[in-house]
Amino acid sequence: MFRRPLLALALTAGLTQPLVADDRFTADRLPLIAEHLQHFGFTHVTELEADDGERVTVEGWRHPDWHSELTWSLATGQGLEEELEYGIGAPWGINPGDIPRLVAWMTRDGELARIESLEIEHDGAIELEGEDAAGDSVTRRARLEAFPGRR
Repeated sequence: MFRRPLLALALTAGLTQPLVADDRFTADRLPLIAEHLQHFGFTHVTELEADDGERVTVEGWRHPDWHSELTWSLATGQGLEEELEYGIGAPWGINPGDIPRLVAWMTRDGELARIESLEIEHDGAIELEGEDAAGDSVTRRARLEAFPGRR
């Protein structure tokens, strides 16, 4: 008597779970992301974060006087949302073109398959979060001044 309702409930529960957005992008997209950042005029990047597999948010400077937080679509390259602030301090962070090399240097053995976020603090502390090919969470920390060949 109770078996059918329980089976129906179990099947329905499996079908009604919300789809979860993937808050990471593949590491091989870093050169494309760096290219987008340069196209948008970023000179310094302090934070890069995946909103989902196709949207990325970046914080940094687009000019010595303009701090920007920009979200754009990786699929189209189109900016979706931006907040600009004028004169909040001197630029700091990393050149967008150096991001792929920075990530490769921080992981050293290419262990990072998907990237969730990269954050560079004002004091030069760097934190990189993502996952390896097996799906295990990876967090790496370093100092910006230790990064070789920084522009």
